[in-house]
Amino acid sequence: MTRIIIDVKSKTDAAAIYQVIKKFNTRIKMMNEKQWEDFVLGKMAAESEKEGTTVSRKEISKWFRQYGIDF
Repeated sequence: MTRIIIDVKSKTDAAAIYQVIKKFNTRIKMMNEKQWEDFVLGKMAAESEKEGTTVSRKEISKWFRQYGIDF
């Protein structure tokens, strides 16, 4: 599986891109900034639980910046 993540400033542009991708019968999900942050944080929490460790705020901040989120 391949993922494409884009950051679109305009809702109109996002809607147009959404319609094009839908034509390929591909699963697509649009998220706003808050939903994206929740998704990333959830992924980190799941990863931490699987490893049985804790994650420092500094590590979380670094991970968010890697995905273009200023935390």
